[in-house]
Amino acid sequence: MTTRDSGCCPLPRRVPTDGYCFSSCLIFAQEARALPQMIHVGQSTGAHTGYGEVRAVELPSKMALLFFPMSVIRNEPRPWNQPFIPQYHFKGDMSNTNALKKWILDIDTTTSKRND
Repeated sequence: MTTRDSGCCPLPRRVPTDGYCFSSCLIFAQEARALPQMIHVGQSTGAHTGYGEVRAVELPSKMALLFFPMSVIRNEPRPWNQPFIPQYHFKGDMSNTNALKKWILDIDTTTSKRND
């Protein structure tokens, strides 16, 4: 679409994600999805947990690593272990930039089937 909003950006806006989206990416995705005219596209994000930084310690036996949280996030509105599901799901390889870009630009939001 070529419609412009405040002379800034083409509408509708799209935010792509995949399963490697977690931590700060989830925060960005949450904020972006709340914007008017924003369309979430791509693949489901990683799931959110209520833990922040994680520390890894090698066990004395050297046979394993123990991972444990160093911080807990309180009052987070997003439920635990819930990914964001895009409105339009990309079935291709997210690392194929050209195919992904073409697919995103070709989404017809007036006729395409949404996931939700």
